[in-house]
Amino acid sequence: MAPKLRFAGALVGLVLVAGCGGAGPSDVEVGTSGQLTPSSASAFPNQGELEQIAAEVSKLGQGELASLYAGVAIDVQDDRVDVWAKDPTRFEAAIDAMPWRQRIRLHPAAHAAAELEPTFQRILQDQDHWRTQGLPVVQSGVRHDGSCIEVGTPDPQRAEREFRQRYPGVPMCFSAQADTGNPWEEDRAG
Repeated sequence: MAPKLRFAGALVGLVLVAGCGGAGPSDVEVGTSGQLTPSSASAFPNQGELEQIAAEVSKLGQGELASLYAGVAIDVQDDRVDVWAKDPTRFEAAIDAMPWRQRIRLHPAAHAAAELEPTFQRILQDQDHWRTQGLPVVQSGVRHDGSCIEVGTPDPQRAEREFRQRYPGVPMCFSAQADTGNPWEEDRAG
């Protein structure tokens, strides 16, 4: 199977605790020119170029094409950027004149990221609530293919029941993730 690297801007959501494979926000930096640049050497010489294309697609997808755009992923093996959109034909028409169009593979998405983002933001705002309920959200984000909001928690079965009650009608995917505490919380013991 070809390695697929996630682009830093592909996941609209915030990964609360590291745990995703592939390239992520720590592997890409925004340079002073506003351009994305790799922060470390890659075994794939085309990775930086694909990240630039993904950044341009993501910018369009978060702007004028937000009602269509779900997300993006980089496939360095095939030298392609995979893009998920609710209406791939309309999305293709919007990017058809771009010089990098031939390196884009379009896929249908059930939801645009913009549709799922408000509920994802509510989940982030409810972090303290879930922790006090004994159900910490360890990892969360809008899946790049537009299928759901991913929620990682130590008890995914319980989370599925309780989240579907609190956030009805929103597609969610649950996975087991160990709670290692809040890595951003200051150590006040010392």
